[in-house]
Amino acid sequence: MRLPLAVWGIFVATILALFAFPALLVAAIMMLFDLLLGTSFFMPAIIESGTPLDHNGGSPILFQHLFWFFGHPEVYIVALPAFGLVSDVLSVHARKNIFGYRMMVWAIIAIGGLSFVVWAHHMYVSGMHPYFGVFLRYYHTNYCSADSDQSLQLDFDPLGRGHSIKCSNVFCYRLYLYIHSWWFDWAIPRQCGY
Repeated sequence: MRLPLAVWGIFVATILALFAFPALLVAAIMMLFDLLLGTSFFMPAIIESGTPLDHNGGSPILFQHLFWFFGHPEVYIVALPAFGLVSDVLSVHARKNIFGYRMMVWAIIAIGGLSFVVWAHHMYVSGMHPYFGVFLRYYHTNYCSADSDQSLQLDFDPLGRGHSIKCSNVFCYRLYLYIHSWWFDWAIPRQCGY
């Protein structure tokens, strides 16, 4: 079955949302309990003017973990349907089928799966072991980038095979979007060491 890649992107984004949004809901409920019921899920033990406040020593890091467990997949919940839509629009304007359709589907699925693993790369300053941070940075984060790059290369494969492209305003905008995102999100930050 050849579903459009936009449908695959929406499907994977829906699966991500089913697993990511409960973490945000739990964090919000725990925060409400801290504010309204006086619990101390996130409030650390605080001493003010020599007097300890009535918090038992919660963990602000717990909130960061819950937030980023939601926040990092949220980026891909927004981006994956757009990746699929752009691929479909480019194939229509190239008047060719999507080259590497199965690889594109697997790239979308892999990006979705890896988005849950890499939330901890936002937690470098939280006191995690430095080797674990290096592992996350150089392996998991780059695997997500490799899948995104693969889908980008497969999108522009018809250009390299000598096919003519119907150059409309929509296609020119999509081409600009790809070049702009590659330049400002990938090339310049890599040169600056980010």
